[in-house]
Amino acid sequence: MVKATKTTTKPQVSSFGREEKAREEEAKRTRLDSTTINGIMFQALTWELQNKRPPPFKRKNVTDKVQYEEATQVVHCCGRMENGESVRVAVIGYHPYFYARISESDFDRVVSSFVYKYDTGGERGQKSQRHQFEDWWVVEKCLEDKCIYQGFKNGEKDSVLKITCANQACMRDMIKALTDTPPSGTGQKHYELFDVRQDVLCSFYHETGLKPCGWMKIENTLEFEDQTPFAYEESRCDHDYVVIIEDIKPMNDKISMAPFKVCSIDIEAFGPMGADGRYPFPDPEISSHQTSCICVRKRLLTQGSDEGEYVYFSYKPLDMDRVNELCLKENLSVSHKDSKACNSEKEMFAAFITYCEREKFDIIIGWNTLDFDMRYIYHRCKLYGIDLYRVAKWGTKETCRTIRLEDVTLSTAGAGHNRFRYWNISGVFQMDELVVVRRDKKYDTYKLGAVSNILLGDTKMDEPPSEIHRKSQGTSTELAEIVVYCMKDTKLPDEIACKLQSYMKNFMFANMATVPVTYLLTRGANIKTSSFITKNVRKRGMIISNKNKSFNHIDGKYEGATVLDALKGFYDDPVATLDFKSLYPSIFISQVLDPHVFVESDVYRGIPGVKYKNHKWIDKKSGKRFDYCIVTNGEKLGIPAVIPEIMQELWNERDEAKKKMKKAANYTEKSVFDGIQLAVKLLMNSIYGFFGAVNASPIPHLPLAMICTFTGRKFIEESQKFVLARYGNYNDKPEIANMTLHERMKLELNELECDTVVNVYGDTDSIFVKWKVSDEARALGQKAILEENFKQSELAGEEITKWLLENHCPVPKRVEMEFEKVYYSLISYSKKRYCGLLWTNVDKPDYIDYKGIAPVRRDTPKIVKDIIIKCIELILVQKDRPSAFALLEETFARIDRGDYEITEFAKTGAISDKEYVGTIPPAAQVAERLKKRGLPVPDRVSYVYVVGDPKDKASTKVEDPDYIIQNDLKVDRRYYLNNQFKKPIIELLGPALNGLDELIDKYLLKYQAYVMDDEVKARREAHQQELNTKPITSFFKRKLT
Repeated sequence: MVKATKTTTKPQVSSFGREEKAREEEAKRTRLDSTTINGIMFQALTWELQNKRPPPFKRKNVTDKVQYEEATQVVHCCGRMENGESVRVAVIGYHPYFYARISESDFDRVVSSFVYKYDTGGERGQKSQRHQFEDWWVVEKCLEDKCIYQGFKNGEKDSVLKITCANQACMRDMIKALTDTPPSGTGQKHYELFDVRQDVLCSFYHETGLKPCGWMKIENTLEFEDQTPFAYEESRCDHDYVVIIEDIKPMNDKISMAPFKVCSIDIEAFGPMGADGRYPFPDPEISSHQTSCICVRKRLLTQGSDEGEYVYFSYKPLDMDRVNELCLKENLSVSHKDSKACNSEKEMFAAFITYCEREKFDIIIGWNTLDFDMRYIYHRCKLYGIDLYRVAKWGTKETCRTIRLEDVTLSTAGAGHNRFRYWNISGVFQMDELVVVRRDKKYDTYKLGAVSNILLGDTKMDEPPSEIHRKSQGTSTELAEIVVYCMKDTKLPDEIACKLQSYMKNFMFANMATVPVTYLLTRGANIKTSSFITKNVRKRGMIISNKNKSFNHIDGKYEGATVLDALKGFYDDPVATLDFKSLYPSIFISQVLDPHVFVESDVYRGIPGVKYKNHKWIDKKSGKRFDYCIVTNGEKLGIPAVIPEIMQELWNERDEAKKKMKKAANYTEKSVFDGIQLAVKLLMNSIYGFFGAVNASPIPHLPLAMICTFTGRKFIEESQKFVLARYGNYNDKPEIANMTLHERMKLELNELECDTVVNVYGDTDSIFVKWKVSDEARALGQKAILEENFKQSELAGEEITKWLLENHCPVPKRVEMEFEKVYYSLISYSKKRYCGLLWTNVDKPDYIDYKGIAPVRRDTPKIVKDIIIKCIELILVQKDRPSAFALLEETFARIDRGDYEITEFAKTGAISDKEYVGTIPPAAQVAERLKKRGLPVPDRVSYVYVVGDPKDKASTKVEDPDYIIQNDLKVDRRYYLNNQFKKPIIELLGPALNGLDELIDKYLLKYQAYVMDDEVKARREAHQQELNTKPITSFFKRKLT
């Protein structure tokens, strides 16, 4: 064993809140006693790799110092102990490895003769040209017999060469050598390699059992008596350890959270007003675009979301009375001793960096920080020559990697398109809550004020961007208002993260997927699923090939999940929704879908004792016939189907987490278990897409994805058939009435149609069923109707489940059709588009559920918004369609009478900083007129369509609402009815209300008459302007009486 220990304590832990003060005496300790080293426990947060070269000469005496210097791969981990002290651990002794189908002699020949572009082992950020392989790159190589995780081979193993590498860079270069060198005499383009697509840090977790955000225990450390080892990366944490891989152990039973330091950050930047009277969007690389303030909200992760303390840095002095007044109003607790009002932007950034260096934050959060705030701070500090490395937890100015601005573009289905521009900070997790909300929530807008209003009932202080520019350059009182505005903007992202449990969810998902938590925001979804699957494949002694399979290349698109045509219309009786519980995961389990039991070769068909299931179908999109074969009893043969096994484990783990969540002793425990069950859900649902992503997945398997969607379609169609065959009344069709259930199920769906049960709609994983309401229930009223519907739907869910398990599942597990909700009433439009009053219990409705439609958009005029929402509520909630129609007619009559406010017709539009090409949008036209009138231009401009010259385009006949009122202009009622009312009203209300076309046409004729008179007048005035003449009436004087 290596002798214990050395602890390097750099600056003392600073005072920070009530919990921090209680630990001050303990934090003054400069060295741990060697007798207590075996008790060091901490929670990990960030991980990074360091590639090193070994010394040029071997030393005879192997001291701890020599042992570190000879290490070629160092894994750096930063975290915190329960008492709040920060820890950096440098783990040595781990070496990445991969496999190749190659002999030792061929391997030596390939890697030694290949021309390498860069040095593989220099210090971070340093790359020098080199052209020759060195022996130290390979730690060990040996032949092993391994099962390959692709294709059923009845347990056969292959002999492959395992290559253990000195570090990540060496492995990467040798993989490139083998990939770019064709095997001689084989006709192949490159050698077949295994386990080469997995991230090295993820592989480290797989080997050690450590969780990326889990608790771990240090059992022993290296000791450096006198000198710091060569190439040692210094740490600024309270404790610094070097540990051999065998001496750090996971503590997976510990579920508490360490008191990580959270820094919620926001900056305000400004630029000088342009010649056009507008302020530019701030650009950190333009010297005149300065930063007026940097604000921070600091707290411990274990504290409540309302316990944050605020710190500000301003570029010039402030009116402190105004700061205190506004902070009191907004309930912001400011630490004036940590804050600083400076005399220049350079001094402000220097003070901020010094503050961050002292505080040693673990998490930096904000709103759009990964594209704006961190980028701005980087460029301004570079401009002033301020060292950024001081914020990092480890790494000296000399040896730290060159700090550069990361520029990453990431597009995912969940979070959309994102561009990240930020500077990496060793030991710090940067979490942009905007990215988290975009990924997890579907909102019309993701502006901080709108999101915080939805989630918190709180919002930003009212400061338009133009005012931020102006006040930042204004008086000390005005700057004070911007500083407090900025502080409020640090409060909201942190509180949103607490509300959504973003911290806990990210930590638990990182642990579950075994990826660094930093990957969750800046890497795609496949790295997470890949790491999880690879861990479980390796655990079962198998390896993953990088060989392309021909079955993954299919010309054109294949048929996806089923979305049946909806029966358009209004349903006044209840429509029940029956949903499959985790449909795709249940299909993987029940159909035993896994690459290891997928039969690729006819050689392995028809083996005695092996059970097979064939999946055959004709694809409706391409017309191609598909025929795939799966082994369904591989588990009994000692050939595990990995995906069904891990799906089953995940399912059990989620159920267990849900039980523990209900019994949790405190909020933290509940959050941990909630994070676990959500992480499990995400992983389970991502595996289907993982196999189908042929161009992105390291383990693509298109046939499995196709079988999964084919089975899903089959389950939906079988469910729809079953409700008709089992519950339909066929007294008028004796040939069907006399059939057994099994006989009826062989009929086509259209042959089973009847009046007593109606299949309204079939989605990817659910069916919508309208049961016939009995006369008895209808006589008793709404509650009795719902009770009858709930009972019938629950029975149908149970019987559909039983039918599918018994008739369509080789492994009768996990497939479950659930009854969840009823829509009473429902308006159905088309595929994936409907709205209905949702009920999950018979006593009261939950809410109006909108799917695939937006009843109103942000730029919809208020009068249109109000009428549509009120009509839908009357139809669905009050079940009063005549009143809805009457409300529409009254609204049109009110407009006809002129009984309206101009602002009811106002639309809004954003103004772009870029030059417009082609037709100028209405909002931009009005903005230009406001400038000419010397009026301020808001960020979103309101405008109303008015009557004008009929020769002009509609987009030019717009005006500012205030100008319309002052100049008695006429609203173009015809335009609004034809272009703003007609389409949404007929589309959204038409299925429920008859006679809408006639109603709208009636009032169009009325409005037409008014508008034509006004247009004649407008045309006459436009013609007089062209001729520069006055109207004839101007020549007459009014007669005085």
